[in-house]
Amino acid sequence: IGEGNNRIWASSQSSGLLLIDKDNGLIKTYRNNYNDKENVRSLTRINDSILAVGYQRKGIKLLNIKTGVFTPLAENFISNNLEQAEIKCLYYINDWLWAGTAGKGLLAINLKTGKIKNFTENDGLPNEMIYGILQEDSRKIWASTNNGLFRLNYKKAGGDLSIENLKSFNRANGLQSNEFNPAAFYKDGNNNLYFGGIKGINYFQPQNISKYRNETTVIISEVIFDNVPIESNKSV
Repeated sequence: IGEGNNRIWASSQSSGLLLIDKDNGLIKTYRNNYNDKENVRSLTRINDSILAVGYQRKGIKLLNIKTGVFTPLAENFISNNLEQAEIKCLYYINDWLWAGTAGKGLLAINLKTGKIKNFTENDGLPNEMIYGILQEDSRKIWASTNNGLFRLNYKKAGGDLSIENLKSFNRANGLQSNEFNPAAFYKDGNNNLYFGGIKGINYFQPQNISKYRNETTVIISEVIFDNVPIESNKSV
């Protein structure tokens, strides 16, 4: 994540969050607990002062980059014994922080109210290993999994959020593989979405997906009438 013209925020496997300058190298290391190795798996910006940080084994915390103070996120989520969920990706859209987990599905957390939604295969997800999340528009997101991609249309009402429609895509729809990879997702300036998997990259304009149809040529190899095969030179 960029920080000004020359600096970036970078995650690490054992040293927490790093602020790196293009010219001067490492500027500072941010850790929630300096006595523990911290594997940061994902980052997203909430505003000019706050970053959401996703950990391999410590859930999600909010970092105030002006004070350097970490704040735990979602006490109700922690009380449900999901604090050990490995966070694979984060994406922030209009008060809602979306989090992809390793095996516990998709989380949607309202940062204003603290309300949390947990979507799983029981809600229609093709898989509960969520590698990447990208926004199509204000009511649609795409996510990569261990079993293809899915597009989720959601609706918001009274501070709540629910699934309006969910569509899954797999190899039959042209994906390089059903299995995707972590930290391999990107949205460019032309609204193309990119998702990397074990056999390459898929990229597309999401608004065009609904226009595509699978047209299959039907070949009749045999006709049976009253349990008797019909020869090709006869008509019924």
